[in-house]
Amino acid sequence: MGSKLITRLSLITVLSLSGATQATVYIEAISVSSSQAGPQPGSSYALVQNGVLPSDGSNSAGPNGTSSAGPIGTGVTTAFANTSQIAGPVFTNSLTNADLSRGNLEVHAEAGGGVGIGLSTAIGIPRWTDTITFNNANAFPVELDFSWDTDGSVVDTSGPDWGSADISSSVELNIVNDANWKDIHLKGSPAYNLGGCQFSYSGQFGSGFGFQPSGNNMYGSWIVTPVGNFSGLIKSTLIVPSGVVSITIRTYLSLDCRTGAVCDYPDGAKFRFGTLPGGLSWTSESGVFLSAVAPVDSDGDGTPDAQDGCPNDPNKIAPGVCGCGVVDADGDGDAVCDTSDNCPGVANPDQADADGDGEGDACTDTHLPAPTVVSEFPLPVPAAKLSACGTTGATGLAPLITGLMLMRGRVGRRRP
Repeated sequence: MGSKLITRLSLITVLSLSGATQATVYIEAISVSSSQAGPQPGSSYALVQNGVLPSDGSNSAGPNGTSSAGPIGTGVTTAFANTSQIAGPVFTNSLTNADLSRGNLEVHAEAGGGVGIGLSTAIGIPRWTDTITFNNANAFPVELDFSWDTDGSVVDTSGPDWGSADISSSVELNIVNDANWKDIHLKGSPAYNLGGCQFSYSGQFGSGFGFQPSGNNMYGSWIVTPVGNFSGLIKSTLIVPSGVVSITIRTYLSLDCRTGAVCDYPDGAKFRFGTLPGGLSWTSESGVFLSAVAPVDSDGDGTPDAQDGCPNDPNKIAPGVCGCGVVDADGDGDAVCDTSDNCPGVANPDQADADGDGEGDACTDTHLPAPTVVSEFPLPVPAAKLSACGTTGATGLAPLITGLMLMRGRVGRRRP
């Protein structure tokens, strides 16, 4: 049946726990085009790493070939490497890109030739690395979904006798311990473990598919959805602890497209975070990670979820005193939200409640004056005052005594 078209794809993503000072932004693109046909075969090479071309002269164009790579400079966050090669009737080219602002890797590789014509190889290898620092303002861990998407196609252009595709790809997540590390791990896996995974496509035009976790994480940490013969979607969830913690994301895509195939991966490897939970925000060491991706703004307040501490509250971008979804009302200024303040009218930041009745001690008045006690019986009238009123003697006292008795209900009406 003759030589086989062989297409190889390997994709590696590494999320490793690290201190922000340990990680380095890294961007690279490699392109190789080789045609072995006609009287003058040749190969072209292109490579750029962090805005620097190799000084050893390895970037070169073969006879009837081209080579270019860039951009050149410091602080670059994209990389491209493109080559082409013509040998007789065989045309081969590889266009390779890596872009931190979009979080993706791309390769378009076309390898001409066929039976009786000649062999060719088109290779593209882009990669990027960045460090993401999370700030979880909550007092508890939160969940953050992420996805790693491969989207590509392979077309056999040389006829059925040449149809064969061998594709493999993998994603890995590993923990790097340092003095400041915290428990950030994959949901469904042991604590302090990001672990890793590998997924692959193999066989004739991706007829075989395999997935394998690596490290100590579990199958249950992953949702894997193959799409067609050469694409797939991997999803998982990070458990992000309270406070500040960083992860390093490293991605690597390698596409080897051979005789008689067109291999197109316009979004060959695309990383995305899901919607951020309330109180969680993140920044990147590069300062541009995913910045070109249409930002998710769940509450429509004009602040992207990635920078919004309350992504589901259109009135807040930070939890404030009362938390997301609650208006910040603190009438007494004691940094305790009125809705949960046990004494909203008096500043009592300690919220002390000695008797446990739900009312703060600051609102319980313990200094009221003693109540006035009134005697049940009238006080006796001094004799001198009675004499002054002309009420001395039995005759004078009788009306007074009778009146007092009537008041006490002790004298009733006489019967006729």
